Formats: sequence, C-alpha cells, structure tokens
Amino acid sequence: MALQIMAQFGEAPIEVEGRLRLEAETPWLIRGEGIADLPLLEELQRRLPARCVERIADVLRVHFTNEVGIYKLPSLPVLEIVSGKWDDADYENMLSAISARVAGLPFAAGTGAQLPYDWSRSADSRVLYHAYIYLRHILSSVAPHEERLAPVLSEIIRHPHRRFERYRESKPLHQAQRADARTVRGILRGRMTRGPEALARMVSDRLGGYLPRTIDEPAVKSTVDVPENRFIKAFLRQVVGVIDAVMAEAKNVGGAFEARVEAECAQMFHTLAPIRHAGMWREVGAMTRLPIESMVLQHRQGYRDVLRHFTRLKMTTRIPFKSRGRDLLEVKNIATLYEMWTFFAVEAAVTRVLGRPATADSATTTPLQKTLGYALEISWAGGTTLFYNLNFSRSKGKVGCSYSVPLRPDITLRLPCGRLHLLDAKFRLQRLGHAGIESKDDDNAAERRGDFKRADVYKMHTYRDALDSATAWVLYPGDRFQFFVDEARARPVTDACEIGPQSQGVGAIPLVPGTSASMLNAVISGLMESLKERASVGALGSTR
Repeated sequence: MALQIMAQFGEAPIEVEGRLRLEAETPWLIRGEGIADLPLLEELQRRLPARCVERIADVLRVHFTNEVGIYKLPSLPVLEIVSGKWDDADYENMLSAISARVAGLPFAAGTGAQLPYDWSRSADSRVLYHAYIYLRHILSSVAPHEERLAPVLSEIIRHPHRRFERYRESKPLHQAQRADARTVRGILRGRMTRGPEALARMVSDRLGGYLPRTIDEPAVKSTVDVPENRFIKAFLRQVVGVIDAVMAEAKNVGGAFEARVEAECAQMFHTLAPIRHAGMWREVGAMTRLPIESMVLQHRQGYRDVLRHFTRLKMTTRIPFKSRGRDLLEVKNIATLYEMWTFFAVEAAVTRVLGRPATADSATTTPLQKTLGYALEISWAGGTTLFYNLNFSRSKGKVGCSYSVPLRPDITLRLPCGRLHLLDAKFRLQRLGHAGIESKDDDNAAERRGDFKRADVYKMHTYRDALDSATAWVLYPGDRFQFFVDEARARPVTDACEIGPQSQGVGAIPLVPGTSASMLNAVISGLMESLKERASVGALGSTR
C-alpha cells in the first residue's frame, strides 16, 4: 500500500475480510511517504466527495460523517465506511423497506413521474436517480435473497415459459410424416411429377401415375417468443437503459460522483452480463403491450418476481423526495435515509389502526403555503392525514402556522379533530466512544449508551409550543422509551402502552430498522384509540 491511513486520534482502521473498516464519525488522515506520493493524494482527493475531504499540505483529512458504503480507491485497500453499527447492508435494507411501502400506496392519478418504457437521457433526473437507487439495491449482494433480481432472471433463462404453435411446412414426399384435409387439397392443386413405376401403378387410378413434388403438412413447434418473455426482455432493456443514463449523467458531473457511480455500474453490468447475453433473447421479439392479465406473469416463479420489481420500480420513481435522490445516490447519507424510513414506519403504524390509506400525493404549493418539493401527504378515510417535512410558516397553510420562525418537523400526524402529533427522526451513532470522542457531557454520554439526547427533547418542546401540537416525539435508533407528561408533578411514562388519546407532552420512541416497531405501534395506537374504535365499527358494518 503506497499510502497510509490512520485515525486523526491515532487509531488504525480495522481490517475485515480484506477491507479496511472506517468509522464515518471519525476524521481520518491519509498520507504518503514523500513528495513522490503527492500525485496519488491528488488523485485520491479527486475521487472522494468534496464535502468529505480536505487537503492540508501533504495530508488528506477525510471525514465521512453520516455516509456509509464501499469505496474502491487507488493506492488503498477497499474501504468500508460504517456509521456506528450501521453499514451498507442497513442502508440497503431501509431502502428496500421504503420501496415496499411506497409500492402499496394509492397515489393519486398523475402523481409523480411514470417510468417510461423506452428510457432516454432526457428523462426527469429525479425519476432517473430514484430508479437507479432501487436497481442498485436489488442487484447488490447485500440485498435480502428474496429481493435480488439476478437470481430470478437466471431462473427464467434456465426454465423459460414456452408455447406450442401450429404451423405449415412443405416437405419432400419421402420426408412427409403426417397429413390432414389441407394436405390432401394441396396435393390435388399442386404440381405433379411422374413417380416410380411401381408406386405410380398404386395411385394411377387417382393421380394418373403422377405424384406431388412436395407435401404441405401440419407441424408443431415450441417457442419462447411469447408475451411474457417479451415483457422480461423489455424490462431488462429498461434496467440497462437506467444504468446507462446514470453513467452519462455521472460523466457530466465528474469527480468522486463519477468514480463511484462508474464502479457501481460496472458491478451491475457484470451481474447482468450472463443474463443479457443468453441465446433465448434472439428468438424473443419486441413487447407491444404489457401482458398484465397473464397468469404466468402473475403466478409463475421468476416471472411474478420480475413483475413485482417492475411495479416497485415504477412506484419508487414516484417518491416525491425531489431534492434528495441525488443525495442518496451520491453519498449514501444514512441519516437522511433513516429520516425517510421513519416516516414510512409511522405510515405503517397508522395503517395498522385505520387500514389502507385512501390517497397519497405531493403536498400542494399555494401562495399561502410553500412546502418543500419532496413533501408527501398520505390520507385515510375519515380525515386522518400524515405529512412528511411539512413546512409551518407565519402564513397559515394547510395544517397550521408557526407564530415565530418557520419550522419543519419530519413527520406531522393530523387527526380529524385537528389534533396534531409531531415526530422528528434523530439518527444517532450507537458507539460514539469508538469514534475517538470522549466527553463527560450528558448528551454525549447518552449517545454512547444509544439513548436519546436532552437537546432533542428540548427541540420537541419548541415544536410543541410553537405549533400548538398535543405531543412531540423524537424517533431514534436506541432502546429506551420515555414520555414527559405536560402536567404538574406527573411522573415520566416509561411504558408505551400507557399513552392514550388525551396524552399531552414530549417524548422519545426507540425505532431501529430490522427490529420490532412495537413501541411506535403502541404509541400510535394509543393516540388514535377513538379512531381505532370507529375503524372497527366501519369495517364490521361494511361486511354486513
């Protein structure tokens, strides 16, 4: 290794399976052995995100902060960037969970972009980035096996759906094997030639000693050129089109973004190569319509999985996080993704109480209310609404206003009575001490325990007081639940099941991807207790 990498506080990186594992929260120093290594440092600086790297004389100081992922850089082993206990697999699993929730939302007609059949570089870059992010996940080795695209495509290549087709073919008389009425008519109408004398005497009564030169006989052939395989071929071309378009966009950007995307695309093309070059595609024609009614496409193993990915890909491109697709693609910011993931975890909790949402749409921008471009609004029958990143300003908007500075909680839950519950995601690393930071500060000590921070609770007070909400909550990847009741001398609540529809105050809810969301579900269920009873009565009435 021509370059050396050490933590700013003197620790060496840990080597795991040939990779150097770096804590994202730790500043790292990369240095060479002399002037001869300066070009290597310059190349390294070009390939790293500008926001993460700083050149100090002959040393590079790299601080990834919340970024996770894999870096393949010149003159260094492969770098695996983790944030606390969170790594690339956690990132991709959260992304998969978001995609699954979005695929089930009833988006309003015309909401978001549709994934075009024939991809082009002129496509909306927001749609392009979201599609690429989803494809990067299902083509990666860290995706759960049931989510991976390559194995199901390989299964289709090995055992493609076939159809038997009848056709006619003309054969010399001595090769003919079967005949039907059409064959007989063809003999009588076709050209004749004098046959062998012995054979001619056998048919002289009918054909005057003549025989047909060829026989038109029925035949059956097996073909893979069926609508279902045409769909698979079109989907495969669509996947390749997205990857090609992102590579072209990355070249326009250059620097670390280009290097990273280029490496990702190369790996994706390597995974798809044996599938793309399979011989069966030469026989399969172009898709002219989507055969959605096909039982093969809906039920047969492999085909149904591709249809599911096609649907999710189409729905994923409609996530209205317009300004964040690039951030997720370029730096794999796990804090940003955690914020999005918590929103869909809350949506799932509300759906457990009220059933499937009625509508999903981007929040409306009006002269009186300006929301960010990636705002999302999900509504249920009866008037319950969930907002992502809703902006509260001094001008009263769709939900309410702030009497002072603009505020934008991550998640806003509005009940039909107008009661508000606010939730804010706070991604916190779980091993701050391992990042080389030691402090007696209460917040830092809490963070090392995987606990919520007092500063976050103070912010919930700000939200609740300024926006007149009933409750305000921190969502964080820890393990301790606590709710501070807005009542004189009231004890803090440590059991989520004690939360009820009249609860008022601020609190913290632990929420970790891949584990039970029981505490969040209990809180949402308690806050919506009266609505839950109405939903049960409504469901009972609909079955009568």
